[in-house]
Amino acid sequence: MNSVKIKRTSSLYVRELTTKYKTLNTEKIQVNNPSLVAEFIRGKIADENREHFSMLGINNKNVVVIYHNVSVGTVSESIVHPREVFAPALLAGCSGVIVTHNHPSGIIGPSRQDIETTKKILEAGKIIGIPLVDHIIVGFDTDEFYSMKENGYIL
Repeated sequence: MNSVKIKRTSSLYVRELTTKYKTLNTEKIQVNNPSLVAEFIRGKIADENREHFSMLGINNKNVVVIYHNVSVGTVSESIVHPREVFAPALLAGCSGVIVTHNHPSGIIGPSRQDIETTKKILEAGKIIGIPLVDHIIVGFDTDEFYSMKENGYIL
């Protein structure tokens, strides 16, 4: 939920952006392996007919602190920039992030763009000190998932 307040200071206008995050209405969700992440995210985005790119912010015990839907794209792609991934993680004090997205086609293998996006987020995380733990891809109507970490894209 975003709200913007505009304050008049002399002849200058200053924008004040306030972002609020709701805590998850569940018990602590620990995601210490890719299958748990896939299980969690499958219920949120797997059946969508457009790509949804989401971020799970975790603490140092791999417990989900926040869930944030970063981008909703088309049937074949979603535009993502690292700043949209890490802004909520910074505000919530996360010690790591896991990014996820769905493939409406049901084919869970990563595209070239998925691999490039993962590399950008990985590098940005190294710079700001919040590591990218994994990138999980889920598909429509399948229990299968693809872990970029398990397949060597994240070391």
